[in-house]
Amino acid sequence: MFLRRSLQITLIGLALLAVLSGVRIFTRIADAQGGVDFHSYWFFGHFVRQGENPYSAFARYAEPELPITYLDGSVTTTPPVARAGLARTPANTAPLLLLLSLFSWFSWSVAQGIWLAINVGLMLWTPWLALRLLPAFPSRLLSWWVALAFYGFAGTRVAVWSGQTT
Repeated sequence: MFLRRSLQITLIGLALLAVLSGVRIFTRIADAQGGVDFHSYWFFGHFVRQGENPYSAFARYAEPELPITYLDGSVTTTPPVARAGLARTPANTAPLLLLLSLFSWFSWSVAQGIWLAINVGLMLWTPWLALRLLPAFPSRLLSWWVALAFYGFAGTRVAVWSGQTT
């Protein structure tokens, strides 16, 4: 009985922490550094769109050819395409860069919003997938405890607001 009561009390604290973490994700994504890691895939995806090797473009400090028309109707006609202060290094493997270059068909704000929605969805799903790997699924109370603790982790929060591919 004492253990169950302790779990319930910590569950309330973890729920509060998870809510605060969620608020922090959305405030950080809205600031100038939001999506810092995702930016490199979006930016170098422009070179893939234009049939150019993004790694060569990086080595030459190249800018994408303008104008760039996006599927959401916006058009970039003046440099720079890259956002100031955000990552400009194609830091992952070619297959991942190729896959994520699809986001370059959208303006930065739209692509960032889509990527945020994907990341939040995966964040919400991950602890439940991990719990299913256990031979015996824990009680509902303990499952929520694990999920809410995961949502409150600083690493989870940072991975989502920075746009990491983790």
